[in-house]
Amino acid sequence: MAIGEEGDRNTTTVLIVEDSPTQAVQLQHMLEKHGYQVTVAGNGLEALAAIGRARPAIILSNIVMPGMDGYQLCRHIKSQKVLSGIPVILVASLSDSKDVIKALEAGANHFITKPYDETDLLSLIERNLSKSGGRRSSDRHSGVEITYGGQEYVIYAKKQETLSLLLSTYEAATKQNQELAKARDELFNLNNELERMVEKRTAALREEVAERQSAEESLRESEERFRTMVESANDAIVVASSDGEIVGWNTGARILFGYDAEEIVGQSITALMPQRYRDRHLEAMRELVLSGRTGPLQSGIELVGLRKDGAEVTMELSLTSWATITPPPPGGRRGRGGGGGGGGG
Repeated sequence: MAIGEEGDRNTTTVLIVEDSPTQAVQLQHMLEKHGYQVTVAGNGLEALAAIGRARPAIILSNIVMPGMDGYQLCRHIKSQKVLSGIPVILVASLSDSKDVIKALEAGANHFITKPYDETDLLSLIERNLSKSGGRRSSDRHSGVEITYGGQEYVIYAKKQETLSLLLSTYEAATKQNQELAKARDELFNLNNELERMVEKRTAALREEVAERQSAEESLRESEERFRTMVESANDAIVVASSDGEIVGWNTGARILFGYDAEEIVGQSITALMPQRYRDRHLEAMRELVLSGRTGPLQSGIELVGLRKDGAEVTMELSLTSWATITPPPPGGRRGRGGGGGGGGG
């Protein structure tokens, strides 16, 4: 059975070199869940001390760390004949193409990028353990000098090691591209769905606006007809809201009571009656509003009104109640009011 298979994992030690305690604990938990023994070091120097105490089967090291970084740690391990056979997997962001050159120069076996997939990481560990078989690698051949990005590097890795690392780098880049393509497709689909929702909502709003405009136009026409009818009537017509506030006043009412519209509109309708009748009128108004009755209510009722000059005048009253519903303003509420009319004789 090859090293790293399920039956041998309980004797396989993985050395995690990670300066982030949170990430180290997460990675340790994942590996131990799959049966590996795990040792954790916070940086390169701590890793060397851990290797001195017990040789691990494989090393999984972060690159950016204080003191001795992942490249320096890997270079030191690969330079020691007794340790050079230990596979070293570097965990990198792969944000710079120089990362690959530095990893080749350091002698790393593989790259894996953050954030890594659990299945991919376990597979990579298994492959490297199977290839190493616990054997030491032979001495490395003479280095090859290369210049990249204006800097010189010496690569000691063998062809097989170089090809393996480059393929792992390509694999990581391909996976990132696939994830980006998937995210792009999801974003495209979400954008299309959003556009459909916006179009649907816009159409509904257009329809709502058209209906509101039509209702407002009908209301304006109705109000205009009502004003014309009221103004041309010979009788005195007074329009009041459900709380008794005068909201309408025609020429007949001005002649009968002596008030111009701007003087009386907004006042209580009780201003048009003697004090002795006001409480009775307010009680009758409350009962009318609570009943919800509309249409002609009473006619031919004789009562006494109060003119502006204080003189009392005998009138014959015809009372009508109706409800008016006006289109609400945007975000507002529909209003309801009652009206009453009186005729003087």
